[in-house]
Amino acid sequence: MATAPTPPLITLSTRASRLLPLASFLPVAAAAGLDGVDLDLTGRLGRPAPEPIRLRAAREGVPVRSVWLPPTSGGPLSERQGRRMAATAVSLVAGTGATTVVVDRPTAATERRPPGPRRPGTRSLLQVLRQELPEPIRIALVVRPRQLGGTRDHLVEMTALRRLAEEWDYDLALDLFGPIDIGWEAEAAVTRLLPRLTAIRLGPLESRPPGRGRARMTARVLSLAVDAGFGGTIATTPQPAALQGLWGPAIARAGSATAALIRDRYLTVHQPTQRDTFTRSRQRS
Repeated sequence: MATAPTPPLITLSTRASRLLPLASFLPVAAAAGLDGVDLDLTGRLGRPAPEPIRLRAAREGVPVRSVWLPPTSGGPLSERQGRRMAATAVSLVAGTGATTVVVDRPTAATERRPPGPRRPGTRSLLQVLRQELPEPIRIALVVRPRQLGGTRDHLVEMTALRRLAEEWDYDLALDLFGPIDIGWEAEAAVTRLLPRLTAIRLGPLESRPPGRGRARMTARVLSLAVDAGFGGTIATTPQPAALQGLWGPAIARAGSATAALIRDRYLTVHQPTQRDTFTRSRQRS
């Protein structure tokens, strides 16, 4: 009998609400029965203090899985900005036990060569992260929604990105939380990112404005991931009804429903997978 693939970890991304404090997502993830929290620093002011997050994670029994850094802006201050973000990432990893840092991928002009000390912005950020993060911590290059195009050139870029990741030992992450080109060839693009793809952040799963096209893209990527036996991390961004984004229980209910949908799809495809496999997988570090 063939061995069923390892099921994915299902986590809660703090992009689900920019209004809740980061530490408040830990009890929400626990209530939803999720496997951890991904800290996204996009739109967060100042440097988050890791100690309250660590204490809340220990109290709730829910780990912090990753730290997602916001995009670096261009211009003369980009290198300084990158170094600030690297220091924040190192602090959060050391203080919370996160095992992955997710950062923007290099520009098209630098995808085929390593980050250098004289290049500003994201490349400087990558260099500092490689120098400062301890060896077990993984760095994942993320493909953002705005970078998903409906052209053959995009597919070539995805192949080049996977080769870059293989050469320099990066992981890859796919972010679907945002507007996506309706012509994007989801299946072809994701196939090119495997097997370096270790994290997928989902967009909306419900077809309601303004996410109608985005919901279709999310469903296509999720179906491909399930069929391929993707065993990395699937980060959820549950979107409760309007005015409920500040209410943790509403986010927990939406996150629990999303996780149930993913797990049911996985079990349907990968029979005879045992349902308690998911319980065992949550004990992975």
